[in-house]
Amino acid sequence: MNFYHSTHRHYPEIDRIVQHGAMLKAHVVNTTSQYNLPPNKVKAPRPGDT
Repeated sequence: MNFYHSTHRHYPEIDRIVQHGAMLKAHVVNTTSQYNLPPNKVKAPRPGDT
């Protein structure tokens, strides 16, 4: 077992939130390109960004 696996804790609720955010971002990108809209210049903040 390597160092990462021996110290990593699994938080499924956080994984779901991160995955949901990624899916929303992908949806916005796909919708923007589908309707030939200009790229979205707004960057959604990530947790920990100040």
